Amino acid sequence: MLRPLLALTALALAAAPAAAQNLLADSGFESPVAPANGFFTYGAPQTFGAWTVEAGSVDLLNNYFAPNTGAQSVDLDGSSPGAIYQDFATTVGQSYAVQFFMAGNVEGGAAIKRVELFWGPSAGALTSLGVFSFDVTGRTRTNMGWALRDAGLATATSTSTRLAFRSLSAFGANGAVLDDASVVAAAVVPEPSTYALLGLALPLLGAAARRRRA
Repeated sequence: MLRPLLALTALALAAAPAAAQNLLADSGFESPVAPANGFFTYGAPQTFGAWTVEAGSVDLLNNYFAPNTGAQSVDLDGSSPGAIYQDFATTVGQSYAVQFFMAGNVEGGAAIKRVELFWGPSAGALTSLGVFSFDVTGRTRTNMGWALRDAGLATATSTSTRLAFRSLSAFGANGAVLDDASVVAAAVVPEPSTYALLGLALPLLGAAARRRRA
């Protein structure tokens, strides 16, 4: 009796969606390794890791500010407001969930740091996914207050898609700080039959296990 139940459960689990994969390379800005407790500055059109500086300059930070995860993050304002982008493979018509973590440079400038996020074909015009802000009031280099920013779903119109972050600072240094960006394919909702299979199999497995113990 147990073997058919295990097969039924395996079938139901196989029909459930797998964990989504982040399409962004170096999503946490960990490459290259900047000086400990310091930073590298990159200007357009330089690259770092999988990212390209599109305009202005940015600072790649190594524990200069406490990162969200890992050791590094990126300040979108180096010596001037900057913009970065990354191109990655996508499926035309597929929707993707876009998120990132945001904080801000606490050492000066306006208290409200703002960044605009763009999406679109690598070789075409980009569409804004929104303007995101962060208030650094009361924050410190060791207490950054990282916050998740959710841009919702974006649909690919090309097999190569670009995600771009652009600082909206009015002047020089001390901008928005970013970490742990992600682009993942939107989950496919399982068919009702999948839930029905799980609902049938799990109680029966529990009953079979109880009988075996008895």
